[in-house]
Amino acid sequence: MRELKVNLLIETPGTNFRYLTGLGLHRSERLIAFVLPLVDPPLLLGPMFERDLLAGSPAGIEEIRTWEEQEDPFEHLEKILRKAGASDKRICIGATTWYDDFVRLQMRLPKLTFMSTSPVIGYLREHKSPDEVACMQAAVDITERAITEALIEAKEGMREDELAGLLLARIAAMGARGGGLVQFGPRSAVPHNPTSDRRLAAGDVILIDFGAEVNGYWSDISRPAVFGKASGRMKLVHETIRSAQDAALERARPSTPCESLDMVARAAIGGRGFFKFLLHRLGHGIGLDGHEPPWLTIGNNTKLEVGNVATLEPGIYTPGEYGIRIEDMIEVTAQGGRLLSHPPAGILEI
Repeated sequence: MRELKVNLLIETPGTNFRYLTGLGLHRSERLIAFVLPLVDPPLLLGPMFERDLLAGSPAGIEEIRTWEEQEDPFEHLEKILRKAGASDKRICIGATTWYDDFVRLQMRLPKLTFMSTSPVIGYLREHKSPDEVACMQAAVDITERAITEALIEAKEGMREDELAGLLLARIAAMGARGGGLVQFGPRSAVPHNPTSDRRLAAGDVILIDFGAEVNGYWSDISRPAVFGKASGRMKLVHETIRSAQDAALERARPSTPCESLDMVARAAIGGRGFFKFLLHRLGHGIGLDGHEPPWLTIGNNTKLEVGNVATLEPGIYTPGEYGIRIEDMIEVTAQGGRLLSHPPAGILEI
């Protein structure tokens, strides 16, 4: 904050708020804010009836300010900024703060200048602690087990949403919550096709893209399978994607530009004649959000650092036929990329 000449930081409920306070609160029309002045201790502002909840912050924030239902919470926020000497200074405000809240604060303090909290909090969030990685490892383990168990029950005529329901049930049985996509046959050729009532037929590719949440931290795993016998081309596509993953994993070392991982994966796929079937970047960071920096894509020359956790998810999509994507998670360590999940050796036939 000092380097950026920022005098105060404000976050409203969301993943940054949870990261700073330990409170996974939902955003609503009632203002709740975490306020961090440059010099003074942090505080939480919220409605009076939420006082006990705010006081239970695992971060141990001692000062809790409250407002009554008949009051304007932005009057209280204005007083906090004035007391901190930041009413006419540059402050950071959360990137996901509602626009209406931003406008109400700006109208009260028109001399304020703003910047996003992303340059401050984003850097911290990109560098996962061992405890954060452990949460994601647990989420990965749950997701992989759920996918394995759900695929055993796949049968002809089953709907995509039925298989998705099995996955959610398996994840819930292991004490987590989850979400994701299930696609059969030609629907798998569109990466983010929403799960539908399409029924499973012989020869279909099954594409599962699912994750679980443990203590707020997410996994993101994609696994393809074939309902029946895989064709020679399907096997070649799967092998090509795995080679692209391996090339990217080898490159996943500290000080390596993010874009270089995408480039080597694309080269591996293009070298086997599948370049025109590529539709998206190699991967993304993951943590409290399912998608967060660092972005593993051409054009991002940000360098990887120890503690980054990201997905490697190359995919090849043949319009009108099928899509095959393998998505695994890695941690960047001082020694290089470390897999948190277990890539399949060959395409699963069920």
